[in-house]
Amino acid sequence: MFLRYSSLFCLMFLSFSVMAQKISFDFSENDHLQELYSLSDFRKVRNDLNSSIQVLGYLHNLRSISNQKDMDLKLVNEVRSPSGFHYTFKQMYKTVPIYTSQVKVNIDTKGNIRSLFEHTFVTPDDALDVFPASQSFAMELRSKRNIETIIWEKVYFPISEKLLPAICYTIRENDHSYYELVINLQGETLYQKNLNRYFAQDSIVSVSIFNPDPLTTALTTYGAPYVDNSDADNQELTNEIDTVLISLEYDNDTFRLKGPYIEIKEFSSPITVPVKSVSPTFHYTRSDQEFEDVNAYYHITFYQQYIQSLGFTNLVNFPIGVDAHALNGQDNSMFSGNQLYFGEGGVDDAEDADVIIHEYGHAISASAAPNTWNGFERKAIDEGLGDYLATSYGRDVNSHNWQDMFSWDGHNEFWGGRTTATTKMYPNNLGSSIHSAGEIWSSTLMQIWESIGKETTDQLLLQSLYSYASNMSMTDAAYLFLDADSLLNNGANYFISYYWFE
Repeated sequence: MFLRYSSLFCLMFLSFSVMAQKISFDFSENDHLQELYSLSDFRKVRNDLNSSIQVLGYLHNLRSISNQKDMDLKLVNEVRSPSGFHYTFKQMYKTVPIYTSQVKVNIDTKGNIRSLFEHTFVTPDDALDVFPASQSFAMELRSKRNIETIIWEKVYFPISEKLLPAICYTIRENDHSYYELVINLQGETLYQKNLNRYFAQDSIVSVSIFNPDPLTTALTTYGAPYVDNSDADNQELTNEIDTVLISLEYDNDTFRLKGPYIEIKEFSSPITVPVKSVSPTFHYTRSDQEFEDVNAYYHITFYQQYIQSLGFTNLVNFPIGVDAHALNGQDNSMFSGNQLYFGEGGVDDAEDADVIIHEYGHAISASAAPNTWNGFERKAIDEGLGDYLATSYGRDVNSHNWQDMFSWDGHNEFWGGRTTATTKMYPNNLGSSIHSAGEIWSSTLMQIWESIGKETTDQLLLQSLYSYASNMSMTDAAYLFLDADSLLNNGANYFISYYWFE
């Protein structure tokens, strides 16, 4: 096979010895590109590696890499987690990157390899080195599309046991489309990949929110009088609004929804002015546009403070931009380019904490393991991750109908929502939808949640995220979860976690 078998070496030092919210916008049916032949192998490896240079030297000594002609590895990302270091490399052929190649190495604080994902390609004896004219094609694209930004690089595209010279364009259009195009010498599109994932002085102010949503706190289900009704207020829904305190920016005698972890912005139609106030109160009802701004600000701020309390201080630890009235009123939301977009179709998405935390989950995943959102199961894991984080968050507040993912935004006339208590089984029920397949991952995590508790499950999952790699499987994700327990708790939760994964 042209693709070498992927290998995952996962070490278990145990006590007994990853528009995403509702619908898919995938451009291509071959999203499983080069991932069909995967193999996982778990063994114990000790190395005492203390730097990216030492890790690179170790990789160069692997037979599968050292025997490759004109091949090298380039470090593209290095992330520190509470329990180790995580290095991502790209395979280079004649100094040009090979598209979709990746080697991910995860080591603990003692320099021992915990897991290694290798997704490389056999390099040929020779390959063409004449690449398409990038500038002229970029100009042609600009003449045909409403492009905001476009960048490009030379790549080798692996196909049919060959490496084809190509140009990879990363394009963002003014309608918020964000994607990659891989073009060959003839100007033909070899591959197209959607990159959007759907879904000063601080002062304490009083804000009004749903916590987590009106149906959960009212202990009811969708139906009159608990209906959207085009954002109209009624007494029953207003009764479910909670008043809480939160910190935000105070500058020049004005309070703004801006803080260390989130800033409410305007970057997507419909045009709405981010709310500000001269008094320390942001009290609105759901008929007010300002309500969604405040709701999104509160839940993201509160959630970031929570994950930092668990020891994770470098996951989306910056003011992420959020537009709570976005996507031209679509009934969808997404994470794209370190920004969050929440649509207004049906129930306004930013009224439901499930939607907010799900989309923020994509940002967390991208922060922990950058450039790894490739492959069907890897994307399904990311959807399940977002669903799990949202369910864990909401269930801790109020357990009513906790399994109904998107409790207020879905399970109504607009769309059916999802569940985090599915009876589907892996791998037979994966299907073809990353969102549906993700229910298997989120539901299994919720079974573990019930057995070992919210904070422990959240902590193990967040630690495991740093080790995620492109084209990984749910089986890989399960082993990384178990390894996180080995790192953080000396394997104290191994047996019960393994039981539910099995």
